[in-house]
Amino acid sequence: MPVVNKQFGAALTEGITIVAKRQCKPIAAVEKEIAQALGYSCHSIKYWRRGHVPKEPEQVTYLVRYCATQGRIDRKWAENILTLAHFSDRETLLQELYPQQIQPISIRQNLPPRYGQVLGRQTDLDRVLEGLESHWPLVAIEGLGGIGKTTLAIEVVHHCLRNPDPTCNAPIEVAVWVSAKDHPEQKQWLDTVLNTIGHVLDCPFLIQLSPTQKLDEVDKLLRAHRTLVIVDNFETIADNDLIAWMCRIPEPSKVLLTSRRCQLQNVWAVRLQGLAEPDALELIRRHARRLGLGAIVGAQDDALLPLAQITAGNPKAIEMALGYIKYGAHSLDDIVAGLQTASHTIGNLFTDLFDRAWNILTPDAQRTLVVMSYFANTASREALGVIAKLKEDQLASALQQLVEMSLLDISDGIGNAALRYSIHPLTRAFATSQLRAMPTWEFLTRQRWVRWYVRLAQHYGGLDWDNWANFQVLGQEHRNILRVAEWCFQASDLGSLWKLTQQTMSFFNATGYWNEREMLIGWALELARQRQKQHIVAACLREMAWTFYLTYRLTEARGFLQEARELAVELKAKNLLAWVVAGQAYLEEYAENYLEAERLLDEVEALRRTLPKSKTKERLTIQIRYQQGRAAYAQKQFALAKLYFEEARNRGQRVQFERAVAYALNFLGNIAWEEGQLEEARSWYNSAWQAIQPWNDRRLLARLQFSKAKLLAADGEMETAIELAQTALKQFYSFNMRKEANEAEVWLATIMGQQSR
Repeated sequence: MPVVNKQFGAALTEGITIVAKRQCKPIAAVEKEIAQALGYSCHSIKYWRRGHVPKEPEQVTYLVRYCATQGRIDRKWAENILTLAHFSDRETLLQELYPQQIQPISIRQNLPPRYGQVLGRQTDLDRVLEGLESHWPLVAIEGLGGIGKTTLAIEVVHHCLRNPDPTCNAPIEVAVWVSAKDHPEQKQWLDTVLNTIGHVLDCPFLIQLSPTQKLDEVDKLLRAHRTLVIVDNFETIADNDLIAWMCRIPEPSKVLLTSRRCQLQNVWAVRLQGLAEPDALELIRRHARRLGLGAIVGAQDDALLPLAQITAGNPKAIEMALGYIKYGAHSLDDIVAGLQTASHTIGNLFTDLFDRAWNILTPDAQRTLVVMSYFANTASREALGVIAKLKEDQLASALQQLVEMSLLDISDGIGNAALRYSIHPLTRAFATSQLRAMPTWEFLTRQRWVRWYVRLAQHYGGLDWDNWANFQVLGQEHRNILRVAEWCFQASDLGSLWKLTQQTMSFFNATGYWNEREMLIGWALELARQRQKQHIVAACLREMAWTFYLTYRLTEARGFLQEARELAVELKAKNLLAWVVAGQAYLEEYAENYLEAERLLDEVEALRRTLPKSKTKERLTIQIRYQQGRAAYAQKQFALAKLYFEEARNRGQRVQFERAVAYALNFLGNIAWEEGQLEEARSWYNSAWQAIQPWNDRRLLARLQFSKAKLLAADGEMETAIELAQTALKQFYSFNMRKEANEAEVWLATIMGQQSR
């Protein structure tokens, strides 16, 4: 059965309607004109208007070109319908139709930062770009560790992202960066790559889909958006499914790999060698200038050439050697002579460099370097100091030495306000190897590492979505949090793991990291079962049920809630039981089993009365009233629903539960709308809009956008209303809000049908 894309049908109907209005023709006449030009019957045009996307790209091209030229429709409409049709060469057609409109490509990317200029790689850059401009789906940058593969890959992507850039024949809209360097133990990566594409393209609903559905949806996205997927440190990955997917990535999208070795046959490979001698000499002088090594900066080429030759022009080796000169009190000749005793292979050269560097590091720098290996990606200065147990002056000195010896790199924090530190994979491997000789010290520092992240989660997390700015901090740290949680799981540290889980569940929920949320709760649940900590088991079951509800696995969610309920009864945990039963009521209300939902809410109300007065009890009361209001509203009992929502709002205001207030205000607006009180509805919606802004709760914001669209339509502002409703519809799809999406589709179809008459 063909897939129906109602959004496409609505957009096509809009275009045909505009043409008819501008040319003062009946819609049937416009349909006939299109049909004759394409050699089809009018039934085909109506078929497409019902949401059946034409099979041939030429048909889509004609429809868009016809509507854009005959109806003088703006570029935004054309961009939208081409995206909905998954049209592969969108930008070429858009430039043809709108040549005078210089439009910046909507760029989305998650690239790591770049520092300084890339030296001596123009030929390599051109070769990579040539591969991206070709029909090869895979392009690989290959070379030894430290040779500059990642640096070149970042530079390539930025070159392709420049807009407009007449010299770039491979412009891209989206850059999706996935790095395996922080997880060398992970072998299966296809799901991670697909989920990352979903996040960068703002389609978190992809995470919820089955593997087959996810592959299909990602395929559509990559056909509609010129995307470059970059997989860094590919040599650690052994995933045949990922390789098969990369080899058939749809045009116009591409994959760029970095790897230490040649792993694939059907790939456009660019093999990096060491820098040519002139470029190596320039790098030596630049880095020496940064380190304040004046004698080397002013030295003759002949004096510097041995270092360039012994390192084979490897940038990382050159930088480490110069750092050793600064802190080892050795001359350039001494370090060259020392390195000449090492094997002639670059691998052994690095082994020698790391051993030499370790021996001249201060104890504080050694501790900081080893601690840095604990982190998944980047670490804050404060975290390093606390975990390594160093005072500020000690930490400053240690970090300066590590950075200048090229053992740590500096990254930017949020808004460039705070420096963070990262570690090269070669250095990470060396630092990890040093831990084997210090098991007691590792245990103590791991404990401080865990305590640091537990405190961070407690400060910036919590069970409420009360501060989106806090979630930005957690967003920067979420990979580190998962690494700490995994270590706690492996170390059977249930106490710390459960604290982390409790404090970050709302963050992972609000940001759409549902896979990570499920994994985190799963670790806590498994340990709690092993330890027979039944209260924690029951709480994990309840939270796991919510995760499954968010991902529309309702049968599994019911199972988790039923098990949680039985445990709560066994434990005589009335507070937990009340929340579990409230969850069951929520599921039944969503499934439109209103009688069962009301029965369960009555049960929750009876449990609530037996609880002592507390903030938790008050929030439970608000939750009950909100759910009672939803059930009454769904059954069109508006007067009753209004009473429930007003009570939820008033109680929420008293305990400063602002998110609950915003949701109640939205429903009060819905009730006013249903009752025909448009000005009252407008007032409620505006209040809800202002209340929800600090949290960036995109689910509620999308609902409010749709509500505002309906008000605009009632005011006669049809074009703006349709545009806002379509924006809301995209968000509904993005978060897999199925009921809301269906309602918006029906409304849009009705409005456009009215316009076409």
